[in-house]
Amino acid sequence: MKYKIVLHKSKYFSEYREFCQNLTKIHKKKLDIHHIGSTSVSGLDGKGVIDVLIGVKNWRESEGVIKSLKGIGIKYCWPKNGGRIFLSNRKINSREGDFHIHLVRRATKQYKNFIRFRDILRQDESIAKKYKKIKVRAIKTSENRFFYKHFKGFFIESVLKKELCLNYLV
Repeated sequence: MKYKIVLHKSKYFSEYREFCQNLTKIHKKKLDIHHIGSTSVSGLDGKGVIDVLIGVKNWRESEGVIKSLKGIGIKYCWPKNGGRIFLSNRKINSREGDFHIHLVRRATKQYKNFIRFRDILRQDESIAKKYKKIKVRAIKTSENRFFYKHFKGFFIESVLKKELCLNYLV
């Protein structure tokens, strides 16, 4: 599997909104849903995969959310790993327009970091440009999703640590 970088498209925002509407029609309880990843940042090129963060109060609550997600075509669910349940509409070889769902407990550092990193990318164009360069390099050198994710992860972690230090000093 080789990813490729695609230009950011404004349709990603409407596809995310449509996803949320479809999910809330099936799942009657209020959900904490966020558009994250490159498609959530105007002008940030990436794989074109729409990443969605769904926060749950506890893992029991996730069972109903997973059932609702399957009802709208999110067929593949991987076991909980590292405080997250990962779901997608395609088992392998994700493509532009696919959905990756990250189900995470709301009260966790991981949940907050997903949102913090997205907000940093939206607010700081220089970091977004560096992130794109990292993603391009990751795609060129990574053979699979695991290596791609970990290659990017070092950059994400350093940005979050730097931002935390700067906020502490203010």
